[in-house]
Amino acid sequence: MAEKWLPVKGYEGLYEVSDQGRVRSLPRTVLMRKNGKEFQRKIKGVLRLPNKNNHGYPMVQLFADGGSKWALIHSLVMTAFVGPSNGLDVRHLDGSRDNNALSNLCYGTRKENVADARKHGTIARGVKNGQSKLTEEQVRFARSMSRTKQVSQGQLAKIWGVSQSAVSLAASGVSWSWL
Repeated sequence: MAEKWLPVKGYEGLYEVSDQGRVRSLPRTVLMRKNGKEFQRKIKGVLRLPNKNNHGYPMVQLFADGGSKWALIHSLVMTAFVGPSNGLDVRHLDGSRDNNALSNLCYGTRKENVADARKHGTIARGVKNGQSKLTEEQVRFARSMSRTKQVSQGQLAKIWGVSQSAVSLAASGVSWSWL
């Protein structure tokens, strides 16, 4: 089946988004001004190469009226092909943030989106979380040592080069509660 393209909402005549999760600019002529003189410049339509935001979601920069805006590709696809989100999250059904094909996307509640992330193992918890100070093995060891009182949390903290509170929170289950 052929890739289907629709205008990007708010950027009609400038950009289109496809049902495969690709974004392209459209060929157009723009009025430019340089040294007080106006002239027309032709701009070729091109496929926009995505960047990733801090959470790993592909996004593109859209230009219009002298300004620009970064837009998440999955949101562009859903808005163009399904309509506005009405406060719902865009869910990636296969768990891949890079797969922005319409067939892989749907709207859902935040709770459903978090459940998807758990199901696909994409939640940044444990060592996947950039703020993590301990490994899963260290947490399990700290919990067993806390029960038997063979080694103090302060001693473990010193050995591992972390704060005593990090060991205490992990050993008590306040942090790493899912483990």
